[in-house]
Amino acid sequence: DRLAAAEALRGYMTGQRGSTYNLQVPDRKGSGMMIPLEKKADPEAMRLASSMTDEDVFLADTGQGTAVILNPYKEGNQPLGGSERKFLTDLLGGQTAVPTRNISDYIDYSEALTGPEGTGAATRLLGERLSPLSKAQQTRLSEAAQPVAGDVLDIMTKAHQRAERPMRADYARALELIKRGGIPALMAALAAGEALPAELVSDLLGERQTQKNTLEIE
Repeated sequence: DRLAAAEALRGYMTGQRGSTYNLQVPDRKGSGMMIPLEKKADPEAMRLASSMTDEDVFLADTGQGTAVILNPYKEGNQPLGGSERKFLTDLLGGQTAVPTRNISDYIDYSEALTGPEGTGAATRLLGERLSPLSKAQQTRLSEAAQPVAGDVLDIMTKAHQRAERPMRADYARALELIKRGGIPALMAALAAGEALPAELVSDLLGERQTQKNTLEIE
């Protein structure tokens, strides 16, 4: 829940349509493994290993080792055998490998961020991902996000100025709210109908759709 909340907030602040995380947990019966390394993995070895596994696994360099994650999307895919695990460990320059179980999630903002501007859909989705956290956990995450939101706002503002393109008003407003008052300010403003400047647009569209449905029924 904590990882999902942090990733949801990161994706929200950076305008990512999809955000994911993967956590390797030691598990003797796990389908993946972690290969501890004293430095970053060799890029050539990673490319070679990736090509030889034929997408059976995903490889991720953590800076302190390489995570080998079983590809759950490949039909009929089976966990690597002992000889395959040893081959990859040797190829990637490791001395040993720890069997792991992968915990992951995918936060999908694609519809929320590509829909009508200012509907608040992405903000509501963020709220759902934050809801499992305790009040203390939400407070810590909120406080950590405030300076980051300010940095992202500065970067995005300058990028849009250089490109001579206006930034989405709802996105800029959300970052400003997080910067100044954290997550509570964002959620309070959304509830009040002013967090995202075009929030009322969704209400107007809803009224029109209701009128349309009524006419069709009549």
